Amino acid sequence: MNQRIAKFLSAAGVCSRREGEALIATGRIKLNDQVVTTPTTFVRESDVVTFDNRTVRLTCVRQLWAFYKPVECITSRVDPEGRKTIYDILPPSFKNIRYVGRLDYFSEGLLLLTNDGALVRSLELPRNKIPRIYRVRIYGAVQPNFQQLLLNGITVDDIEYKGIQVEVEPAEGRNTWLRLTLVEGKNREIRRIMNYLGYKLNRLVRVGYGPVTIDGLKLGQVKEIPIEVIDKYLQR
Repeated sequence: MNQRIAKFLSAAGVCSRREGEALIATGRIKLNDQVVTTPTTFVRESDVVTFDNRTVRLTCVRQLWAFYKPVECITSRVDPEGRKTIYDILPPSFKNIRYVGRLDYFSEGLLLLTNDGALVRSLELPRNKIPRIYRVRIYGAVQPNFQQLLLNGITVDDIEYKGIQVEVEPAEGRNTWLRLTLVEGKNREIRRIMNYLGYKLNRLVRVGYGPVTIDGLKLGQVKEIPIEVIDKYLQR
C-alpha cells in the first residue's frame, strides 16, 4: 500500500491532506508508536497509524450522507470563537467523517458527508463542474438584466466568478426567491455577489449538490445516500 501519510489520513476519512499536515505538525499522528514529523512519511500495509492514540484504519466500506445544516453553526471541526459546529449537532459516530465544501455560519441546507477522502476531493474540484443549487431570498425585486448579468459571469473585488444560472420565482410579499445554479463554490460567492449588486440577502439554502438533493430532509437530520448514486454521477 505505500502512500504518504497525509494521503493515508485523507483516505481514512480523518481529515483533508492539508489538515493532516497540521495534525502532524502538532505531534498528534504516530506511526508504529513514533511521532510523525513530516507529511512525506510513507505508510506501508503492515504499519500502524494512530491519531490522538486511536488507531486509524482504511475502511473498505465507502459511505455518503446528506445532512441538513441549520443556521448559526460552523462547517468545521472546531471554531476558535467557540461557536457551535456541525459536529456538535451530528451523532458522535460522525466525529471523523468529512464534509464536502462548506456552508457559512448564517447559511443552511444540504451538506454532503463521507468517509472517503478521495471522494471529497472529486466533488470539490472546480474542473469537475459539480453543480451546487441554492434557493436565495432577497428583499425587493431584481433588475430586468439580473439573470443575464450573472449568466455572463461577474468580477467582484478582483475575484472573477463564472456564470451562474438564475431562475426568478414568484414574489413572496416584499421578498423575491431566486434559484441559483453554480459550479465553482468560491468562498461566500453568493453573498459577495448579492452585496456587490446592492441586494439584501436574508436567507440562503443549499438544496442540491450534484445528484443529491435536500428533498425529504428535516432541519438537523442526516440520512445515508447509496454510494452508487454519486459513483454513477461522477462517471457520466
